[in-house]
Amino acid sequence: MAQIARFGHSSDGREVQRITLAKGDLTIGLLTWGAVLHSVRLAGVPHDLTLGSDRMEDYQGAMHYHGPVIAPVANRIGGAEAMIGGRTVQLEANQAGHCLHSGSTGAHAQIWDVVNVTD
Repeated sequence: MAQIARFGHSSDGREVQRITLAKGDLTIGLLTWGAVLHSVRLAGVPHDLTLGSDRMEDYQGAMHYHGPVIAPVANRIGGAEAMIGGRTVQLEANQAGHCLHSGSTGAHAQIWDVVNVTD
């Protein structure tokens, strides 16, 4: 089973969708916001196997790094600068003077386009 449904809207008004994929005893939910792993359910288990929220606002607030794809840089880049091709590149300092998880333009803060969803 594969389904797409509206989940909510980003703070700038873009629609965020929830994709549900199921096979056998396993069902997962993914958000197009940051490709967040929103839900993992296993038949016979009475609760979700992940922590998540049904509110889009939470993923743009305290849960900003909760379950998304982190790219192109995971973790912190000290001092928010890196040597690339022999020159120093200044990055966005978004956490105590460091660049955490690629800053505000990382994959976790993007709305991903769904090309195809099939069973």
